[in-house]
Amino acid sequence: MIDAQARTRFAGLIRQLVAGLITNDQFEDRLPQSKDPAVHEVFFSGIWGLYSDLHEYRLVGKDAVPRAARREIARCILKGSVPSNAALVIDRADGTR
Repeated sequence: MIDAQARTRFAGLIRQLVAGLITNDQFEDRLPQSKDPAVHEVFFSGIWGLYSDLHEYRLVGKDAVPRAARREIARCILKGSVPSNAALVIDRADGTR
């Protein structure tokens, strides 16, 4: 089932997270409840790997998403597509995933 409202909300939250406007905890607290498989796929196969859920922080400074990954994330959001799992595995600046 395609949930256009959840996808739109999710895309906006991804933008805010990657831009460092909201914390990882704020991102998770605001996630839309949806049964749309695309929302789940993007979250669990890619976005969730951008941050640690052990403490609250913003993706800025040493925790910022690398520029190349930000461009790829933006492209995915703009296209409204769900890339393959391989395309969603993003290396962080510190070498973690």
